[in-house]
Amino acid sequence: MTRDSRLCHNCGPIASVDSLAKHLGLPTEHLIEIAQNSASHWRQGPDLVKPDGSIRKTNSATQQLKDVHTRVKFKILRKTFYPDYLYGSLPKTLEQGVRNHIANAELHAGQRLIISADIKGYFPSVDPVVVHGIWQGFYPFAHDVAEVLTKLSTYKNEMPQGWGPSSYLAQLVFYDTEHDVVEYLQSQGFQYSRLTDDITLSTNRSLKKSEITDAIRTLNRMLNRKGTNINRSKTRVDSPKRQQSVNKINVSVRGMTLSQKYRKAVRAKVHNVVTNPELFGDKLHRELQSAKGKISYLGKFHEADAKKLKSRIRNFELSTK
Repeated sequence: MTRDSRLCHNCGPIASVDSLAKHLGLPTEHLIEIAQNSASHWRQGPDLVKPDGSIRKTNSATQQLKDVHTRVKFKILRKTFYPDYLYGSLPKTLEQGVRNHIANAELHAGQRLIISADIKGYFPSVDPVVVHGIWQGFYPFAHDVAEVLTKLSTYKNEMPQGWGPSSYLAQLVFYDTEHDVVEYLQSQGFQYSRLTDDITLSTNRSLKKSEITDAIRTLNRMLNRKGTNINRSKTRVDSPKRQQSVNKINVSVRGMTLSQKYRKAVRAKVHNVVTNPELFGDKLHRELQSAKGKISYLGKFHEADAKKLKSRIRNFELSTK
């Protein structure tokens, strides 16, 4: 498997469904039954509260389908080399390190200009035709094999967010175009990265408005080819004259910080838990764990603030023993 800036894999051809089943370590009949009836294996996942307060619906599955998804993930999707410009839900490697949102933000810290673009309704907009194209176009799998894998990884003509293969497939959607787009943008002086459905461009150049417009149009053409679009209401162009942020992390020449709003919210949460524990009843333990998680994240950027809040939580726990 060549280590370069293109997506690549070390999966050999799979010419039949029997061969796919053998590769996954499953009986052929069982694999076909799960694929043909994958819709009946869908389950509602937990609701996630987004930063703006709205609810994001997620998807889950029966244990039978989860088992198949796990095999597909480890025997196919994780045997893939994901280029350095891709971030989010990817395993840590010795060569590439952690690929989370913090590493993505760090890539663009201290740049003169940052362009942030969100892919509108990304997961629901990826349909079975696009997913089938990944299985047969990127991977060297026969049509029947791609059909089975597509049925296993889509639901109601969408790529379900929360299903095992989806976070990896989301990185592969633009397998045949993204590399060329990255090369073009780099030739124009841009640094490019994509955190699943969040694209970030940055540069130290002073740009004309026409150059910024061209960069955004280049991104949209790539997305349009796969039936997706830029969410224009969330597109940002941040110059040094305004607070620059990437993935809700402030980035500047002075270093990376979290917003005052977030820091204030963490302090308020800790204050409420330790001063009014009776308000939470039997959910107090859960609230404490939530507060600790937020403090831990805060500590990655504001160590002194986090240390003080940890002390408040520790003292509270000692006082209630």
